[in-house]
Amino acid sequence: MRRHPGTYDLAQYLPWIDVTHLPGVESGERPATAWWQDETMVALMGLKVLGVNLAEVKYFRVAAPKFSSRGLGDFQAKQIGPEAVEMLTSQGMISSDANAITVQLDTPADSAAHRFFVQREFVEVGREELYTPGKIEVIMQKQVELR
Repeated sequence: MRRHPGTYDLAQYLPWIDVTHLPGVESGERPATAWWQDETMVALMGLKVLGVNLAEVKYFRVAAPKFSSRGLGDFQAKQIGPEAVEMLTSQGMISSDANAITVQLDTPADSAAHRFFVQREFVEVGREELYTPGKIEVIMQKQVELR
């Protein structure tokens, strides 16, 4: 079972940011993109290389409710493919004969997030208890064509 920071309270989440997230961003291992409004982070997306031609969305958040219904999720979702291609390219992780890469993510089963990603052409490839006993996560993937 993997430990997921979102499962825990803020006191446990903040050390995860300092120990895992920020060093990963600083080293280039986990590129992140954030959107700001009036000095408030309103959306955040982070990626990680899983292998050749394979990237993972590690987190995908839009602040709510103040910033909901503004299309930030849609905009951010459209950035997944280009950001993943850039990350894999910069790390030499796209094979020379590849026509596409795969982007993978996981999200709670049968949730609004699950439906959100289905609407954006992610397909379910599995279901597992990844973070919390008894809570099923859906593993989803999407093919991103290389240009």
